Amino acid sequence: MTHEHSPNYFFIVLFFTLVVAGLFILYSSSLAEGIDNFGSSTYYLFHQIGYGILPGLLGFYIFFKLVPYQFLRKFTLIFLVISLALSLLVFVPQIGLTLRGATRWLSVGSLFSFQPAEMLKFAMVFYFAAWLDSWSKKSKNSFQETVMFLSLLSVGVGVLFLQNDLGTALVLSGALFLMYILSGVPWKYIGILFLILLVMGSAFLISDEYRVQRLLTFLDHSSSDIQSTGYQIRQALIAIGSGGLWGVGFGQSRQKFAYLPESTGDSIFAILAEELGFVGVLGIFTIFILFIWSGIKIAKGAPDYFGKFLTAGLIFLISTQFFLNVSAISGFLPLTGVPLPFISYGGTFLAILMSACGVIANVSKYSNN
Repeated sequence: MTHEHSPNYFFIVLFFTLVVAGLFILYSSSLAEGIDNFGSSTYYLFHQIGYGILPGLLGFYIFFKLVPYQFLRKFTLIFLVISLALSLLVFVPQIGLTLRGATRWLSVGSLFSFQPAEMLKFAMVFYFAAWLDSWSKKSKNSFQETVMFLSLLSVGVGVLFLQNDLGTALVLSGALFLMYILSGVPWKYIGILFLILLVMGSAFLISDEYRVQRLLTFLDHSSSDIQSTGYQIRQALIAIGSGGLWGVGFGQSRQKFAYLPESTGDSIFAILAEELGFVGVLGIFTIFILFIWSGIKIAKGAPDYFGKFLTAGLIFLISTQFFLNVSAISGFLPLTGVPLPFISYGGTFLAILMSACGVIANVSKYSNN
């Protein structure tokens, strides 16, 4: 490892900008829902701070300041096994929690609940980065590498399939596939793998009637039932269209008042667009793109393959989720239920995401860029 130097402060500033912006956007988006469900306009804000921001800041500090990223390599398998075990525990009665018809959460008494799949996708990236690092030091066999990649991916996606979590499966598959490309395998293997993933994804999609209906809604909005599968996207498009150039004003959204489902979750981008308009959306896009560009720059300058693959994988994970969310809620892709990084409500994801950014900031202390 090269000598430690100053971190990439540009990346860190962008990271904190996204975290703070996310709190403001969440606060505005959750006003009506907080009052309706809990009698408090600040319920979601303080819950996000308590269960997302505070543990996230602790995680960021630990992985940025106290733990060199190379040290994490020793624990990638342990992290993966624990994440898989927790992800399977959701199916145990009295421990697993079913919300909105999906069993994806673990309940810790009455204190809080969390979604282990959020931990799993980051654990998969950590383990795959370590595996690619080991593979790069051996005599490469692209066929064996492709088989190993599919085997690893099948483990993670298989668990997500049991949880009926298509969105997280897509995000994870996309990030690991980009890491696989980065490893330098020949393009013919990339093409073969892409076709295999396409077949797997299609089988996953058609295995559930609700997902099929969502796809049909996406393909033909006019023929969909506006009171069922087509309702959310129609309301989201109304919100986005209402924003215009400058938006209706911060806190002035109409769609968040019981019109748009998941206004604090995967639909939050529509509220952002309605209140801040094209200018506000462009601003958030600019920050995200600079954040992604800065992370890729850190990955390119990392002193070893583990640092390169790990940083790139984490950035791919965040960027894949960002573009999937925005594309789906804007009507360019079918709805997948993927939250918007740094902005959507969800303490588990935000805390783990902030910790992962601490790892990237740590790598930047050794990166040449």
